[in-house]
Amino acid sequence: MVILGISLGTTTTGVAILSGGELVFWHTHSFRDRWTDDKAALIASRYERYIHQYRPRLIMVKIPPEHHHSSAIKQLLLKIKSLFAYHGCMVEYTVKEEVKAAIQVNNHHQLMKYVTEVYPILLPEYDKAVAGKNKYHTKLFDAVMAAHTGQEVLKTKAQETVGSP
Repeated sequence: MVILGISLGTTTTGVAILSGGELVFWHTHSFRDRWTDDKAALIASRYERYIHQYRPRLIMVKIPPEHHHSSAIKQLLLKIKSLFAYHGCMVEYTVKEEVKAAIQVNNHHQLMKYVTEVYPILLPEYDKAVAGKNKYHTKLFDAVMAAHTGQEVLKTKAQETVGSP
């Protein structure tokens, strides 16, 4: 089972791929130009490449809290919802507070530490994130955590399906 985790952003976005519970890919993309319709299309096209390449069963998207939804975020959300529907993808959305509550951590540093305990391959990325205090790296950890959370979402959906008449 493949899960695509996305940390949505209009300047920086993180992506992570879990396959069979194993982290097989992670990356951060930067989009420095000012916001335009073309930029929204470019960001969506990056996500589409991962859909074609990995054929995820679930796309788990970490979005900002609703009170932080700028017009650009709203436009990007509409764009990706349309894209995901076109490809017939199962999609779930979460916010960082839900993720932190699920794993019982209080802040982003603890969340990143948790991610490195589950996926030790990310220790070099953690060191960069702590040393640089750069949002560029935090998006990566948010994407991995979104994908990780997606595993629980799929388990819950499978149990609901089994329990249905």
